[in-house]
Amino acid sequence: MGKFLNTDEAIAMGAVYQAAHLSKGFKVKRFGVRDLQISPIQAAHSKDETGSGRLIHRPIYPMKSFVPASKKVLSFTSFTEDFSVNVNYGEMRELSTDQLMEFGSLNISEIKIGGVTDVYLRETAKEGIIFKGIKIHFDLDNSGILHVDGAEMLLEQPSKAESTLASLAEKITGLFSSNNKVDETQEKNEESLKSEEISDKSYSSTNTAGNQTKVEKPTGDNVTSRPAEANKTATNAAEKKQEEKPLQIKISLKLMENILDVPPISDSEITSAKNRIAEFERKEREKAIREEAHHNLESLAVDLSDKLARDEFRRFLTADEHIALQKEISQVKSWLEDDVDMNTPTAEFIQNRKTIDDLLQPIKIRMAEDQERPSVVAELISMFNHTEIFLHLAQNLTEAEVFTEVEINTLTKLLDETKDWLTTKMELQNTLKPTDQPALPVSEGKEKLMSLDREVKYLLSKMKFAKPKVRKEEKTKETIAENNETLPETIKEVRTDSDEKSDETSKDGQPLNDANNVRGDEELKNDEQKDDKRQHDGSEL
Repeated sequence: MGKFLNTDEAIAMGAVYQAAHLSKGFKVKRFGVRDLQISPIQAAHSKDETGSGRLIHRPIYPMKSFVPASKKVLSFTSFTEDFSVNVNYGEMRELSTDQLMEFGSLNISEIKIGGVTDVYLRETAKEGIIFKGIKIHFDLDNSGILHVDGAEMLLEQPSKAESTLASLAEKITGLFSSNNKVDETQEKNEESLKSEEISDKSYSSTNTAGNQTKVEKPTGDNVTSRPAEANKTATNAAEKKQEEKPLQIKISLKLMENILDVPPISDSEITSAKNRIAEFERKEREKAIREEAHHNLESLAVDLSDKLARDEFRRFLTADEHIALQKEISQVKSWLEDDVDMNTPTAEFIQNRKTIDDLLQPIKIRMAEDQERPSVVAELISMFNHTEIFLHLAQNLTEAEVFTEVEINTLTKLLDETKDWLTTKMELQNTLKPTDQPALPVSEGKEKLMSLDREVKYLLSKMKFAKPKVRKEEKTKETIAENNETLPETIKEVRTDSDEKSDETSKDGQPLNDANNVRGDEELKNDEQKDDKRQHDGSEL
């Protein structure tokens, strides 16, 4: 238990912990407790069924055996008829004569076993059934009370029950089959001789071959064949023995126990005891509820009388409330000191507590408002700062068209309205007294905070999943660049067409093909200059 204890303290503490563990009202760390059976318990019965023989004492639970104990079994192999067994306490030599007188009777119970004769005659009449005895089962519970669990007759039936007629038939058939067995043994001997001859030949052949190269030893297959066969037969015999285990038969017997010690409790006594326990538990619950109500009322009166003397509490009370509360507390304190006794009902404590709670209700609301208002105002100011930062970011994203103008204007309007509301309410609240109706209720401030937070979260989620739109100017520039790339190709096609025409001369006397080539070259140079200017345009970059 974590500390040194002497013998007396250890016994007392162990009993307390064990009682707490067994009860339902306490939760203690479990630890193993083993009790001792101080008085030995034994069984006494006569040597034969008639009861005229000498008395035999057989111990069941010896002295100083541990409780709870394992189950015990007593076997009786010589009884084939109904019999009885007496269970009593053994010799207690450590007790004096006066102590034995105070102990009282040593007899515990008388056990009568019935139905033995009928079961024995009925079962042993069957073929191959063997009587093995009678067993009585005993059990010692956690409280040290002895119980008789039951009695049974143990019989045994061999796996192959052979009758006398079957054994005689086997002997007769064995006489006629003896000649056949002799012939079989002769054949087996011849086969073994043949096998030996084969092994000898193999040995000689290996020797002749060994004269040429080296000497070889005979193979071990023929040598180890016989021990292997012997092992197989031995294992088969062992398996047959295991398979031929006798069948155990258990038949329950009639058991009648006559209690000679403290008689057991009757059903009516058990019912009345349960009713008394239930009534006791009901009264204990009522007592606990009454004591709790008394304690709560008394502690409330003392606490309020102390708070009324402090300025921190009195500033939330009006003059009328202060007078009414002080009067009620003084009445309750005098009533608790003078009129309350063990017979005072619980309802009176509850009623006085309810009267004080009704007077305190508006005061508690004012105090809660005064305590929670600064935190709500601080949260609103923090929300204003976050919203302004978000609005600045949203206005810079107008080119990406993530937010619409309506959404940005709505958030801006809500932010301005909430700021104006907080400013006006705080100015009014600073002019009021703690006992006046609050101009800035905490509930209304939380609603404003939630509405602003909801709008900001909506826009944040939209920005998270939005895809930026491509501007129209970029699209037009891309189309112009594509058109410029296709112009040289069209000019080349025109030149090829002009080459295919006939060689005609121009007005100056030059051929038409040469004039067309000169014009085509000039157009190509102009187009290339234009392309260079467009490619290096800064606006496109």
